[in-house]
Amino acid sequence: MFIRRSLTFVSCFIIPALAAGEDFTIPSFWRRPNVTLSIDDRISAASKAIETVLGRLASDQFGFSGSQEFYGQLADFDSLTNQTTYKEDVTRFFTLNVVDFGYQLCVGLAYGYDAIRAYNTYQTSDFLDLAVASWAFGRNYTLSDEQASSGRTPVKSFDLTTRCGSASMAGGTFWVRSISIPFTLY
Repeated sequence: MFIRRSLTFVSCFIIPALAAGEDFTIPSFWRRPNVTLSIDDRISAASKAIETVLGRLASDQFGFSGSQEFYGQLADFDSLTNQTTYKEDVTRFFTLNVVDFGYQLCVGLAYGYDAIRAYNTYQTSDFLDLAVASWAFGRNYTLSDEQASSGRTPVKSFDLTTRCGSASMAGGTFWVRSISIPFTLY
């Protein structure tokens, strides 16, 4: 109980206070803080970096096939540059790496988020189907207004905190699927 209350306090009050106090100005000691490369040069540099990563992924130098986030970023890059250069790579990744919701629900939800990014870029229904399936699964672990008000959800075996400060817990999504882990709500 103490851990749950401590985590609630930290997540509701301490973290937002720290974020609100952040200064996002560029430090004066940076030598040249302005980007002066042309858009074409920036696209070329980014493309070279992407090709390097894809080459390493192809030869398994990272020890895994890459994350869905990287492939979501490839789709974003294609969208921003108005091209489909990486469509084949993105399609191959999502075809070969079917989501496993396993223990950490956030992995499956991120998979769906990156699938919708790919759909927005390439307008391929397979990406939309993956995103819809991810959302449908994740929705089971997202608190409705009714569940937040009642303090109960069928996917957890404990009473929920109904509020975080003055905010409702409605819309919060659990991080893990375990029925008994209480303090893992986004």
